Parts: sequence; structure tokens; C-alpha cells
Amino acid sequence: MRRPRVVISETLLRPARSAAGAFALLFVLAAAPARAASQDAAAERLADSAMSDDYLGARFKQADKKLRKALKLCGKKNCSPEVLARIQRDLGVVAIGGLKQEKAGKAAFKKAVELNPQLRLEPDVTTPEIEAAWK
Repeated sequence: MRRPRVVISETLLRPARSAAGAFALLFVLAAAPARAASQDAAAERLADSAMSDDYLGARFKQADKKLRKALKLCGKKNCSPEVLARIQRDLGVVAIGGLKQEKAGKAAFKKAVELNPQLRLEPDVTTPEIEAAWK
């Protein structure tokens, strides 16, 4: 016995195609921030350690090294702009407050503000010298 031939109109397929396309686009767009921020937690742990353990412990070179490691971990697309900005800000604090490298500190501050204009200095590590360079 032969099966009846089913003919599906092209008009009936259009909504299904557009719905599938919309779903695929939504999936890609939803996954993009997750990929971009995939290293946020690890980078923030390094930055926290750099500032609370090393910077406050007057181990400025070690703090700088950890912050640079966090930046390397982030690369260009593995961390959110907020985390990258925070790391740049902290590099500026270490450069100015610890290593006495004002030019490098100001450059880091500039990058931080470009990445996140709402970013502010942390009161616990801010000195008049750091605040003046931030402005």
C-alpha cells in the first residue's frame, strides 16, 4: 500500500523558518556575554589577592605581577569590560601608590575609565596622590 503524498506549502514553512532563525539568533546573542565573561571570576580573584594581600602588604611588584596575569587571563574577549576596567584601575593604583610610576598609573587609569566610565576609586587604597592622578 502506498502512502499518500504530503505536500507542505512554502507559505506554511515560512513562519517555522523565521521562528527557528529567531531562536538561533537569540541563542547566539545570549551566549555571547557568557563567553565574554568566562574568565571574570578567576581574574577578579587574582585582582583581589593582588590588592588585599600584596598591595596592602607593601609587595608592590608582586601586586603588579598578579594584576598583569589577570589581564593576560582576560585577553581581549574573555572578561567583561567592568572587570577589565577594575584591573586597569588597580594597576594604576599599584603604579602610582606603590611603584611610584605616575605616567604608567595615569595610562592605566585612562584605560579603566574608557572601559567603564562609572568606575570609581576604592577608598581603602586611595591616597591624595592617587586621587589627583585619577582626575
